[in-house]
Amino acid sequence: MQDLTKEQQILVAMRKTLSAVIRDITPPPGMKH
Repeated sequence: MQDLTKEQQILVAMRKTLSAVIRDITPPPGMKH
């Protein structure tokens, strides 16, 4: 898996960050905010 280009690595990192942020601001089911 070393054939990722710089652009692909940036995209993957952005996607991971986005999902982490979405998980942070989205309360899990059953929890009231």
